[in-house]
Amino acid sequence: MKKRILMQDEIEKGSRADQNEINRFAQIAESWWDEKGPFKALHAMNPSRIHFITQNIQDFLNLEDSQNPFQNLKILDAGCGGGILTEALYKKGAHMTGVDATEESLN
Repeated sequence: MKKRILMQDEIEKGSRADQNEINRFAQIAESWWDEKGPFKALHAMNPSRIHFITQNIQDFLNLEDSQNPFQNLKILDAGCGGGILTEALYKKGAHMTGVDATEESLN
């Protein structure tokens, strides 16, 4: 996946991003991929999230179960954090763009 990080001066003034939340997630950013860390619950529910998204994409696009619903599909994951969901959908064949206000999480 390609990666491009917006610098703070590129973020539009009046953004609804809460600086306290950005700082909080920046402090624990190195823990995103620790399945026993602060994001343990997110890792545990990710298979259910993938299943839910897959079913809904198949229903919306009227695809058969045997087809890959993610092939050639472009998905934006706004507020992706460390990219747990973004990475999983990418591995299923989606063209993913993940954006987050916390640069440390994207790294």
